[in-house]
Amino acid sequence: MFVNKFDLIFEYSLLINLIFGKIKLYGLGHLCYGI
Repeated sequence: MFVNKFDLIFEYSLLINLIFGKIKLYGLGHLCYGI
């Protein structure tokens, strides 16, 4: 099955952004609210 490299890179970048976004949100919540 042929997968377009650009599609794969795009999906991975979205996944990484999602994960880092959650980490950032959690970090900000921890700093601001002491969660």
